[in-house]
Amino acid sequence: MRRAWLGVFFCLLFSPVRADVPEGQILANLWRYSFTPTGAGARAAGMADAFIAVSDDGTAASWNPAGLAQLRAPEFSVVFGGNHRIMSLKDFTALDGSSRFSSFRAADSNRMLDFASAAIPLDLFSKPVTLQASWQRMYDLNFQSDPFITERVNAGGAASQTFLLHQGTDLAGDIRLYSLSGAVQLTQRMALGASFNIWKGDWSTQADIQANRIAGGPPSSNFLFFRQSNHMSGRNFSLGLLFTYPKFNVGLVYHSPFFADYQIATTTLSNLPNPFQGDTSQQTTLRFPKRLGLGFAWHPTDTWTAALDLQYNQWKDMTVAAVPPDLPELNFLDFQPAGSTSTRNTLSANAGAEYLIVREHSVIPIRFGIAYEPQGGMDPTLRSSVNYWVLACGTGFNTNAWKLDVAVQYRWANFRTGQFMEPEGMLRYPRTPDAFGSARAQEWRVNMSLIYRISRSEGLSKILHKVFVGD
Repeated sequence: MRRAWLGVFFCLLFSPVRADVPEGQILANLWRYSFTPTGAGARAAGMADAFIAVSDDGTAASWNPAGLAQLRAPEFSVVFGGNHRIMSLKDFTALDGSSRFSSFRAADSNRMLDFASAAIPLDLFSKPVTLQASWQRMYDLNFQSDPFITERVNAGGAASQTFLLHQGTDLAGDIRLYSLSGAVQLTQRMALGASFNIWKGDWSTQADIQANRIAGGPPSSNFLFFRQSNHMSGRNFSLGLLFTYPKFNVGLVYHSPFFADYQIATTTLSNLPNPFQGDTSQQTTLRFPKRLGLGFAWHPTDTWTAALDLQYNQWKDMTVAAVPPDLPELNFLDFQPAGSTSTRNTLSANAGAEYLIVREHSVIPIRFGIAYEPQGGMDPTLRSSVNYWVLACGTGFNTNAWKLDVAVQYRWANFRTGQFMEPEGMLRYPRTPDAFGSARAQEWRVNMSLIYRISRSEGLSKILHKVFVGD
């Protein structure tokens, strides 16, 4: 779908810069975090994001726009989200064994509005149609990190040296999606939907790294500081199909690739030899890859739903145009030339279920699920993969007019990775991490959705019919 270093990586989440600038090597570490794009809503989250073939509430267009056709009353929805992320790194040593680094751990928490929408059903040319306008926070780029210290000890007997490495990051911003969607019920069994999406992103960051020798030689200190502001914008579309039958549904969704305009302004300062000292500004493009989704939903009884989603992401095509343009195009997830990237295309699997406890005037759902979400980027040196597992559960309280849903997800991955630890490593070329070791990424996500349905909407429907169709 996200820690001192996590903040640095996300601050450069869309930083297509020259292949030899210090920010470039940071991009190569993005793959270690859960970057899988998802829709919105606590109901879907409680089912481990298996929702392509369900898509029957106010969040439908974020999963499969064809699902909007199932809404036959106006619906207004808001979704709030929170997360707590932890990254633990240990057993890091230089590739040649000449030095080792102490373990460290960083964590961060955020809470914010994630989604809002308004959906209106009407009849056009004797066909049921539903229109929706929505806003979604696609990627949360907020991170406030307390500085932490890592110790490096060089091997070599009497020549042994000890350094303290001080790192800190502040990051603020997000990438947002503004969508206009519509769906039509073509036949009793088939619905067609589409969305036009406008992508906007604004974020800024400030980070510093210091290396201080405290033993094995005269005191010394090196530092690297950079501050960066970023803006991106682009447009794409999504197409969806939904087939509904008495006992099961089948959903398909396609998200088109697109090019985004990207502007970046950076200030870099260091006491080391540094060809990037001072202020720079650049303008280039970022290519987002296409996504394909296939979903199945089975209704064995009126109170049970089981769902399975498969999502294909073509990460090899996520590229940035290098600056200057005569340099090769770079893959975004490992910052290697597109022809020799270690990035892989991925197939995610999400499975979930929902059981409804039906009461006289309300319904209480019980939801749970599991997911496997491999990430596209791999360590360009070790070629080690990052595969996330997800456990989810949720519940709610629903009446004819109001739906309140909550969900909790726990995500984790264990992998081997390279790490840039020191100012010298960030400035040297070609880029080789200072050390390699083991990492464990963990994330708790909490979602709450509130949906209001207008059950008596004849007057509103007549007004909309007159606006779009006429008398």
